[in-house]
Amino acid sequence: FQDKFQFENGDEITGLDYGCGVGRNTILMEEFNIKSTGLDISKVAIKKAKEFFPSHSNNFYVVDGKKIDFPDLYFDISICESVLDSMHFKVANKLINELERVTKHFIFISLISDGSDVSRKIGEREEIVTNDHELGTVQSWYSWSKVKELLSGTSLKMEWANLISERSLISDYSNDRYYLVLRNVNGE
Repeated sequence: FQDKFQFENGDEITGLDYGCGVGRNTILMEEFNIKSTGLDISKVAIKKAKEFFPSHSNNFYVVDGKKIDFPDLYFDISICESVLDSMHFKVANKLINELERVTKHFIFISLISDGSDVSRKIGEREEIVTNDHELGTVQSWYSWSKVKELLSGTSLKMEWANLISERSLISDYSNDRYYLVLRNVNGE
C-alpha cells in the first residue's frame, strides 16, 4: 500500500493494534518498521506483552474498551484481529467508528462467520462463552449482511474482503472468518 499512498510523516508509518493481547501483531508491525501501539482491555495481557517484549514495553497500554484516547487520524493503519466479534454488536459498532476516527488510511479486521450466507437479524447470534480461555466473554457471529451493517455508518470502503474456511482433517474443529481491509476515505 506504500505505492498507492504517500504518508505525511515521511518514511515513518504508525500502526495501532487494537485488542493486541500479548502483542504479537504489535511487534510484527515493528519488525516491518511500523511504529506501533498495542491496546487491550486486559491488564494481564498487557503485563504479559511487556514481559515478552521488554524492549517495546512502552508500546503497550491498557484501555477501557470504549474510547481510543488518540487524536483524530493519528495512525496510518490499524489492526483489529479477532476483537470486534468478542463483544456485543452495539459495542463493536461504536468501536469501528473509533477505529475510523483514529486511522488515516487502512484498517484490517477479522470477524468470525456464522458459517452461512443467509441474512440474519443483527445480534441474533450473540452469546456468552461457557468454555475454554474465553469463559464469560461475548461471542458475536457475523453473516455477510451483519458485516455490511457494521460498516454502514462509517466512511470505510472495503478494499479487500475474504471469507476463509478452515476445517481440521483429524477432529471436528472448523472455523470460518471474514478478513477485511478497509480504507478510510475521510482520512486521505
